[in-house]
Amino acid sequence: MNKPNPASILKQISNYKDKELPPVHLWNPPLCENVEMKIDREGRWFFMNSPIGRERMVKLFSKVLRLDEDGEYYLVTPVEKIRIEVEERPFLIIDYQLIKKGDKQIISFETNTGDIFLLDKDHP
Repeated sequence: MNKPNPASILKQISNYKDKELPPVHLWNPPLCENVEMKIDREGRWFFMNSPIGRERMVKLFSKVLRLDEDGEYYLVTPVEKIRIEVEERPFLIIDYQLIKKGDKQIISFETNTGDIFLLDKDHP
């Protein structure tokens, strides 16, 4: 198997829409060795020790990030699986909003990859 690079990974996942999450839980491809990927404690992504500067690339990669039972994080596509070192946590909360709906307050969070979610039973 050829050594994966960011462009080949992007090609495999680029047909998923921005809000759509690929079914990474259904994919069980072989592990690709000798590829260094990392998310540092500041939420910066690296490929082979070089920062990934394209926001769209980081956002797409974040959609195929999976925490496996072995406690390790992986980027998973239909044809390859790459271990990714995560120094602390893969995502950072960079903003929040309190939203009033009638007599209830809802808290909305935004991550460093631009995802927005509500504090609820699925996101405690």
